[in-house]
Amino acid sequence: MQEAFQKGAESEFENLEFEILPEEDINKSLETKGAIAYKAVMNNEIVGGAIVIIDELIQHNHLDFLYVKYGIQGKGIGKFIKCVRTLVALSLR
Repeated sequence: MQEAFQKGAESEFENLEFEILPEEDINKSLETKGAIAYKAVMNNEIVGGAIVIIDELIQHNHLDFLYVKYGIQGKGIGKFIKCVRTLVALSLR
């Protein structure tokens, strides 16, 4: 996940000298109560994923991170991940 964010930023901005999405931010998200990590797999390869925070008590769900593997953007994978995340959230209600 971090690689996708870093390479994406580096392709847009020259001379980046800092980490765009530090591992500790990802870990903090994964350690949040109600966090669920999803991976998107196509042809046996992980092509993206998402971290969703689900609060079953108040039925408020939050998409914390969504990423598509660097180099395969523009193929609708992100839209598909977001659509599936929405369907999962609705099924929990």
